This record gives sequence, structure tokens and C-alpha cells, in this order.
Amino acid sequence: MLNWLARYASVTSELSLRDDQTLAESVLDVGCGPHGLACALPQARFVGTDVQFPALTAPGMIALRNDPGPLPFADAAFDTVICLDVLEHLPAETRGPFVAELARVAARRVLVACPSNDGAWGQEIIRRAYEQRGIPSPGWLDEHDEHGLPTPEAIEAACVSVQGFSARPLPMANGMFATMMTIADMMPEFSRQAAAEFAANRAGWLQAFTSARFGHSTRRGYAVERSEEHTSELQSHHD
Repeated sequence: MLNWLARYASVTSELSLRDDQTLAESVLDVGCGPHGLACALPQARFVGTDVQFPALTAPGMIALRNDPGPLPFADAAFDTVICLDVLEHLPAETRGPFVAELARVAARRVLVACPSNDGAWGQEIIRRAYEQRGIPSPGWLDEHDEHGLPTPEAIEAACVSVQGFSARPLPMANGMFATMMTIADMMPEFSRQAAAEFAANRAGWLQAFTSARFGHSTRRGYAVERSEEHTSELQSHHD
């Protein structure tokens, strides 16, 4: 879960929060798994969608299973759409259209980020560790191999090409720091302690990842922002 915190640290500071750390905007988290945004903001209430939910979902998440393809939401349905670590699981030619589909349901912006091929060295460490133990590689790693980690240039191209939107880079956590957290989560020698650290010191780790925006990052992220903001469907109904 520490590596999940490293991912969400890049977007939590972008979100509108109330004093009690609840969301002051409607949020859709695409490809969120069972926890999604709640791993960083446990008080948040949001909609999460994924192809499957292998574990009990976070209490604040309205979970919706959705097969790959168009999102089952109206245009501009949510103020903000978050999508982290999904692009690398898609065929290269579908990444641009996928970001455009995320933007379709966003009234304000899409916050998207994923690992680039700059981080292939860290994944190779994990792959070798699994091979040495005679353990099959995790499914997410096989998908990375199948589709290839996108280059920084390809991630940028997918984000800047959405009509009616502009894109600005999001600062990412230091690549070495974030990769070490992924290894800690995945390796049996460290995973139990990493889980304990997440449970006991979540806020401290989130602050550490948010502050560690120095040096080179192996990830790339963008805020893809609508040129003319709309009022989201959920917000208008709430008002």
C-alpha cells in the first residue's frame, strides 16, 4: 500500500478538500482497485470503477465494475476524473482515445499518471526476485510486458491531444523513492513491515511522498483541464 500512497500523492494536493478532509467536488477514480483514492484520503466519498474488485472495497467508495470500453457515465458527469497506473496496461494505440474518454466525463479536469519506461529497471528487479523464488510474476507485471511501458513522450502525447482541453505536467515523487516503496510492498522480506508502516503512519508517508518531488521521476502525470469548465451532473443535482 505504500506504493499506492506514492501514486496518489501526485493528485491529492490537486483536489478540493473541506476542513474534515472530505471532498468538496465530485470525483471518479478509474482503475482504482478496491481502495483507490481512499488509501490517501480515507474520509473521501467518490465513485470508483474497475474491471474487477478482488477485495472488499473502501467504505467511502461507490464501486462500479465496468468492462474495458466506454465509461457508463454522461458527458461532464464528474468534476474531476482520476486515473492512475492504467495507461501502461493498455495497447499503445488505445492510450490517446482512452484519455479522451476520461475527459468526456470530466466537467473540469482529468488527473492521469503512470510509470514510464524510465522505470523498467525497478520492474526487472521485481521480476528477477520472483523468478529466483520460483513464483509466477504478478499479473500486472505481465501486462506491462505485453503492452510495453509507455515512453514519457507517449504519455505526454496522449494527454495533450484531447480536443477542448489543455495539459500541464504534475510533479511526481522521486523515482528512486517511489520504486523502493513498490519493491517493499512486493517483496516478502519487506511487505509485512511495509503494511504496518502504512497502517501506523499513513499521513506521514503521504506527506513524505508529496515532499519528495525532487530529482528524476520514473513516472509522468498530467492535469488535463477543460478549456471551458462545465458544472458536473453530480454537482448540479447536489445544488
